[in-house]
Amino acid sequence: MDVAWMLGNESSTGDWELRLSMRSFWKHYRAKAKPWIIGHIPAWIDTQKVRCIAWPDPYRSCKDANLLHKALRLAMEPGISDPFVLCSDDHILLRPSAPGDFELWHRGKIEKKPDEGMNRWQLRLVNTGRRLRKAGFRANNFDGHVPYPLRKDWIREALRFDFAEQPGMCVFSTILNCSGERGARLDSRQIRGWLGKRDMEASEVDKKLRINQFACLIDTSVENPYIVSRLEQLFPKPAPWELDARPGRVAAKFS
Repeated sequence: MDVAWMLGNESSTGDWELRLSMRSFWKHYRAKAKPWIIGHIPAWIDTQKVRCIAWPDPYRSCKDANLLHKALRLAMEPGISDPFVLCSDDHILLRPSAPGDFELWHRGKIEKKPDEGMNRWQLRLVNTGRRLRKAGFRANNFDGHVPYPLRKDWIREALRFDFAEQPGMCVFSTILNCSGERGARLDSRQIRGWLGKRDMEASEVDKKLRINQFACLIDTSVENPYIVSRLEQLFPKPAPWELDARPGRVAAKFS
């Protein structure tokens, strides 16, 4: 089962998150697979070893519409496996995982009505649930900020929606509710370690890295020196897809 990363058009960190994410999959992913990148292609990626699809971000006010476009483009690609694992650049794999260990985790039902003070993404999620219910689908919150295994026909179902119409629709909740699969509660096991606080204590960071299958980062994660240093300690060796990888490294699992 191949692994694909979706990237935006800009990175203020030189795509440091992607580098760590790819290193984590190189270390822990137990499968013969191909790596893919869609979106912005960092200069340090070895395009002879990574399947790259340059893709723009035409929607300025709806990030999820850009992500849905990228997922649909991947679903049209005959060379990628079906299913494949779809990641953001800030998903870190923390323990050995085979394809069967990637499940459809959700965070319960999407709220039916917006609450005062919701941000733009939360309003988008409520709208996603409303439109899914109207179309006869379940409305679970699958936007758990973890990698998901996706089948191409699930992704194509998203074409039934005008997903860019304001306030937009959320990428994974749209696709995975269209799949008809029930999924499992994200909080039923130690799955996701959220590392998003500038002032997160070292002990809390270490616990999350120790017990979870994935870590997930946000923009403020790189402002916490301990998060950065611990991840670099966990994944110090370049993956073979980095042009600055040490010579002689041979890609055995990914080809």
